[in-house]
Amino acid sequence: NCAVVIKQKQILGVIPKHYLPNYHEFYEKRWFHTGFKTKMKHIELLGKEVPFGYLIFEDSDEKIRFGVEICQDLWAAYSPSDDMSLAGANLFFNLSASTERVGKPQVRKNAVLDHSRKQMAAYVYTSSGHFESSSEVVYSGHKIIANQGVLVSEVQSYDMDASVLTADIDIRAINYQKRQDSTYRDMHMLIQNEYQFVPV
Repeated sequence: NCAVVIKQKQILGVIPKHYLPNYHEFYEKRWFHTGFKTKMKHIELLGKEVPFGYLIFEDSDEKIRFGVEICQDLWAAYSPSDDMSLAGANLFFNLSASTERVGKPQVRKNAVLDHSRKQMAAYVYTSSGHFESSSEVVYSGHKIIANQGVLVSEVQSYDMDASVLTADIDIRAINYQKRQDSTYRDMHMLIQNEYQFVPV
């Protein structure tokens, strides 16, 4: 229940999942520990000490700041990306093992669109592929890219031929929107966490 950010064979950081679902087919609290409010700043992974916890990855030349959240974090009333957005993140990735049920693809798409809208950011979402389905749960490989509340690109559930989704994102337009929005500026005092900014 962690995401690992890697660049050119180097681990840049590890982000733990904050919210662990524990209902219906999910029983994650049996196996995992939450990363919510962790005090850890580093962990050892593959013989190296790497940043851990509340991380935002930054390309200062291109003014890109991205954060990562995992699956259930998207569905929380106050998600990690809400807080990372206030800290300046303008792009989010969500790695998910979201199970399927009737009607869920549209609900999931609405959640991604709404996150990208309220955070004035781009949001990139990918679910586990259909080949990872088991006798207990079904995955669809649903992939979505949204930008400030607008659907940019999508791979529909169970598309057997689409394993990669790409899109162009105008980061400058996102940064402009964040600069000129007075509500966003006023909310900076509400940031809940202290972030390590990891250069990319």
